[in-house]
Amino acid sequence: MTPGAVTTFTTSCRLEPGIFFIFNSRFVAGQIRRDGVFANIWAVSRIEAIMKSLSQIIDDGRRREEATHREIMAAGEWLTAEQINARQSAPPVDRKQPASDWQKSRRIFSVIFDDKEYFAGYQFDTMCQPLPIIRDLLAVFDPRYDSWTIAAWFHFPNGWIAGTRGHEDEPMAPMDALDRPDDVITAVQFMHGGYVA
Repeated sequence: MTPGAVTTFTTSCRLEPGIFFIFNSRFVAGQIRRDGVFANIWAVSRIEAIMKSLSQIIDDGRRREEATHREIMAAGEWLTAEQINARQSAPPVDRKQPASDWQKSRRIFSVIFDDKEYFAGYQFDTMCQPLPIIRDLLAVFDPRYDSWTIAAWFHFPNGWIAGTRGHEDEPMAPMDALDRPDDVITAVQFMHGGYVA
């Protein structure tokens, strides 16, 4: 390489599983040692600063995500598979049933919180059977949506669902409008841009 010639290097660094940082840098030939090891101290310190900033961004994101999970879990009743089993008129011997079968057939969904699986209570009627509207809504959520995204959609107010009884101008959370199937189906279809009148 001719001294003073400019070369562009592309490098990627793995921050954590599934997250990579790719950066391009331009170097002058005289800044590279004979053994090929990068010797530009400014660029190294700059890369370290960027990596530290990215690490901070990821940590902040995790903290916000955990706070959102806690907020969702604090709202309403969340049941374990064993609690759902106990509420059945004829409980199956396997305490994970019928919740496991219902989840596999996408009649209900669950979230993992503190290493334990929970099912939102609003998915069930008074006999602890899945509400039919839940299956209809989950059919619209394709596999790219994780269970926390689905839980957040049910939890937070949705502009496509108007409140009732003096609160018509306020958006309502889908979990509070499950008795209005047309409204919640419309809201989830708008989210996907697939609404057809």
